[in-house]
Amino acid sequence: MRLIDADALWFEIIHYMNYCDDILELIEKMPTVPQWIPFKTRPLTEEEKEDHPELDCVLDCKLPDDGQAILVSINVRGHERVQYDEYYTDDGSYLDSGYEIGTEAEAWMPLPEPYKGETKAKEEIQKNCIGHVYTLEEFAEEVDEGYINSNDGCGYFHDGDNETNISVWTEDLTLEEMKKYPYVCWYNK
Repeated sequence: MRLIDADALWFEIIHYMNYCDDILELIEKMPTVPQWIPFKTRPLTEEEKEDHPELDCVLDCKLPDDGQAILVSINVRGHERVQYDEYYTDDGSYLDSGYEIGTEAEAWMPLPEPYKGETKAKEEIQKNCIGHVYTLEEFAEEVDEGYINSNDGCGYFHDGDNETNISVWTEDLTLEEMKKYPYVCWYNK
């Protein structure tokens, strides 16, 4: 189940009434509320028992990344609570708090993104930038169409508050990480 902002979705649907194909894509782009993911286990297969005789079962669910900070639903002798924790996989799967996964730690969810506050509008950013300001989508389109390339100048991501020193040509960012930067400040050579 995904919880979405129904008012925002309704507004977008009204706007796109004549574009039915776009509606499904629009729904996929809507922000969602993280859901609890239960720590589920399953019995070991015969092969797994031979490889790991010390184990009774294995985790059989979506798991956090190694070192990921998460929220954990804890239940110890009927006392339930939610707490911040970190998940690690070296020498098995464990939580930094020491609670046992699958028994005391019943479920987990990713932490929400930190609050960013209001970001500046493109026009406001342009007033303080000696280069040209693009939205991330505009910049990607200019690059795709061949109007901008790395020989033309340099560009840096802008988070809506400040220009970063992260080049738009870096290969160190994933697509998801790039989406954190809604603008690009571009400087022609």
